[in-house]
Amino acid sequence: MSKFSVFRSFYTEEEAVSFMQFLREKGIECSLDKYRPINDKIYVGINYDREFQVMVKSWEFKRVNDILDLEINQNISQIGEDYYLHSFSTEELLEIVEKPDEWGNQNFLIAKNILKDRGITISDTDISQKKFKRLTELAKPEKEGNVFIILGYIFAVFFGFIGIFFGLLIMNSKKTLPDGRKVFIYDMRTRNHGQIILIISLILLALVFVKMINAS
Repeated sequence: MSKFSVFRSFYTEEEAVSFMQFLREKGIECSLDKYRPINDKIYVGINYDREFQVMVKSWEFKRVNDILDLEINQNISQIGEDYYLHSFSTEELLEIVEKPDEWGNQNFLIAKNILKDRGITISDTDISQKKFKRLTELAKPEKEGNVFIILGYIFAVFFGFIGIFFGLLIMNSKKTLPDGRKVFIYDMRTRNHGQIILIISLILLALVFVKMINAS
């Protein structure tokens, strides 16, 4: 399952299964997962209240997005003027174009069409540049503050097993980008602290076990 990543999440199993059937009809291999791994963030279709995730191979993300865009474009004329994006300001529509990962394929394409009707045409080159800029922003690792790291050391010293879990979480947590790539959530400094927390936890637990064995 490691070759799969969460592509989109849904509130109900019925919605997820319907989406899977659509993808399979297009020749996309996918699967359903009810629980998101705790050490894997997801940016595409992100909503932490949604329980069911459709999993797709990471290298298929672009192909799936192209299929969805084609399907939406073929049916976009059926979306009426009462669609809520028509009430958005130009600045709000531009933000949707800047952050398609937050708004989804359909809203991105509709926003682009509305902007065109308002005399603002965004070329394919502009879109490619915006997507590249957005991916670069999303790929930046997070730098956790000292309080978070100190908490990890406290776990390591006083709660060994929690310290091990905490250290591994910091070291290995990744996020999935809209193009399917997985990158580390935390920067190198934070991950190094995670490694130290893990080592301290293991050493202290080993000492506790040795002491217990000697006492017996």
